[in-house]
Amino acid sequence: MQILTGVDAVMERVRKARRVGYALTPEEHMPGEVGIAAPVLDVAGRPIAAVRMTASAAGWPLPEFTRLLALGAMEAQGSWTASAALLNP
Repeated sequence: MQILTGVDAVMERVRKARRVGYALTPEEHMPGEVGIAAPVLDVAGRPIAAVRMTASAAGWPLPEFTRLLALGAMEAQGSWTASAALLNP
């Protein structure tokens, strides 16, 4: 397991999440498990919720699986953000 420790490491993860639009936790909670979270934004671009997915990477190379999970999270994020815009124009 790769547990993130220390303020500097946490802040670097936050900066990266802001830059790429999602946060990853590869094998941080369980070996072979990857977690990802992305914000759902309102029409003004403010976060109002989050999409979180966790899945087992068993049988997949971790970098490829992480990329696929990120694509899925971003797709879900886009759908929820679009839905939020329809509910609150």
